[in-house]
Amino acid sequence: GAQRPLLGTLGSAYCNLGQYERAIEHHTQALAISREIGDRRGEGSDLGGLGAAYLNLGQHDKAIEQYTDALQISRAIGDRLSHCSHLGNLGNAYDSLGDCHKAIEYHEQALAITCETGDRHLMQPVVSSWGRNLRQLAVLSAMPLTRPPVILCSPGDVAIARSDDQATRNHVATSAIITQLLSPNM
Repeated sequence: GAQRPLLGTLGSAYCNLGQYERAIEHHTQALAISREIGDRRGEGSDLGGLGAAYLNLGQHDKAIEQYTDALQISRAIGDRLSHCSHLGNLGNAYDSLGDCHKAIEYHEQALAITCETGDRHLMQPVVSSWGRNLRQLAVLSAMPLTRPPVILCSPGDVAIARSDDQATRNHVATSAIITQLLSPNM
């Protein structure tokens, strides 16, 4: 069991170095240990690492499968931060497939959790990915500029509301939303 964190760390390091096959080897070994000792949190982390390696190899279906399994585990054990991370990873996987609608769906779920938890560390990449997907959708749909999406993000009240369907395609407002979400007065 003591080797599991080291194997997972090595897997992540190999992934960061672009050695995805070696990353998969290490994350697979870590996953086997996590399952053997019943470490659900470790299992979710290992699945997430496998998902990242597969995504970088362009194996989107395998990546989505790993991220989905990791998401189910984080939901089952009540780990909101990992849940948010896995939602964001699923959004990125669908983004890589060119499915902006599905990517936005997952990124909005992740954004709701970051607002709920107030975790600014997770919020920035989620908002960035969400904004990128909104811009892609705007380019694909060539919709005219309308009013921006309304985002309410306070500790006790979390809601992501769209002012209208066109607003979800509004890429110009994205930078203003990001600035508002990441401002120190949040």
